[in-house]
Amino acid sequence: MAENEEKPFGEEPEVNEEFGSGNDDFGGTEPVVEAVPSPVVEPETIIIDKDKEQTDYHPLDVIPVINDPKQASKKLDLLVTNITASVKEYSSKRNKNKNPALIFKVLTTLLSAIVTILLGFNFQTIGYGTEFNGWTANIALSISALTTVVGVWGTFFDYNKLWVKYQVVVLELEALLKDITYIREGNSNIQMRDVNFFKKRYNTVLADVRGFINKVRSDDTSDK
Repeated sequence: MAENEEKPFGEEPEVNEEFGSGNDDFGGTEPVVEAVPSPVVEPETIIIDKDKEQTDYHPLDVIPVINDPKQASKKLDLLVTNITASVKEYSSKRNKNKNPALIFKVLTTLLSAIVTILLGFNFQTIGYGTEFNGWTANIALSISALTTVVGVWGTFFDYNKLWVKYQVVVLELEALLKDITYIREGNSNIQMRDVNFFKKRYNTVLADVRGFINKVRSDDTSDK
């Protein structure tokens, strides 16, 4: 059919696929725009361990970022309460190990000094017979054996190691409380990231002391 040939009456005009039917002013239909749903914005989170498997999920692995200073302040109050309780706990453990550690230290030193004196003392210099020298040697040998037992006893229960470690833990926790007090002084806009920072430090201190105790106890078991 020629390009200018007229169409019979009632026949539908051909539709140009590229420009439409030609019925509008610009020679084509308006394009249909599909509605795109708005993306869902998930709450911002801080992932502590990104490599942790899903089967090992723990609620504390994903901590929400809370921008409410009041709620963050309440959580910080709870953290301060827990740290204060830990200070009291480890202070008590420190004192329980301090006294035995000092007693065993003084006792072993005193017994060793007595052994040295007995072995070096000569009764002939004060007018006694040589038979007394044999007695002093036997007494010195017995005290030396007792000194060994006392030293092994103190080492087995690790009084000195635990005393020193608990003292370090108390100092670290007290320093943490001082840092929290410093941050809160004159600051009413406490953020959750601040709470998470102090919580991580607190957990690190506890994990360190627990790991130390497990190591000491395992060493004692392996030595038996």
